[in-house]
Order: sequence, then structure tokens, then C-alpha cells
Amino acid sequence: MPDLAVLRMLSNLIDNAFAHGQGPVRLHVAIYPGHCALMVHDHGPGLSAEAFAAARQPFVQLSPSGQRERGRGHCGLGLAIVDQLAQQLGGALLHQQPEQGGSAIGVRLPFMRL
Repeated sequence: MPDLAVLRMLSNLIDNAFAHGQGPVRLHVAIYPGHCALMVHDHGPGLSAEAFAAARQPFVQLSPSGQRERGRGHCGLGLAIVDQLAQQLGGALLHQQPEQGGSAIGVRLPFMRL
């Protein structure tokens, strides 16, 4: 996989988890036949399916006042960039709502042939 693209996706996902969720923030990597899943879990209030769909759109900010309070300069592009990069690599953006709460957002990426 292209290192820069994967680093950009993980950076955006981890930054979002710290900005919008609560710690601890964990990265899970799972390997499957033909693809892998990189998931970032946080313990914040969670994200509904509707909010997740909205957050995938460029420049959509779900809680701009909360971002300003935390001193973050977000512009609503994080998940849109992750979604676009994942699709360009033949993958997909993923969203899970764990039973124990919080959010799990990540990507499924196919293994590339060398």
C-alpha cells in the first residue's frame, strides 16, 4: 500500500478520535484474505449512522463549537479525505458502533500486488 496514503488516513482518523471522542484511543489492525482493516476506536459519545454519513461530506462539521473549545482548527475534511483515499485504493471507509460505546471508524484496504 502507498505509505503516504495510509499515513494520511490514519492521521486523520486518529486526530478525529482525539478531537471528537474520548480516550483511550486504540488502533486495531485485522488481516483477512485479500484485505486488511485498520480501525480507530475511541470511548466518546459515539456517532450515529446519520451523523457518520453527514461527516463523510466535505466541510461538514458536526460540532464546531466543541472543536473551538478544544483549540482544534478542523474544517470538516478529515473523513471526506479518508473516504476518497480508501476508494482510490480500492477500499472503503468503515463505521462501527461497539456495544461498549464509543466509535470505531476505519478503512478496509485490499492488498496490492507487487
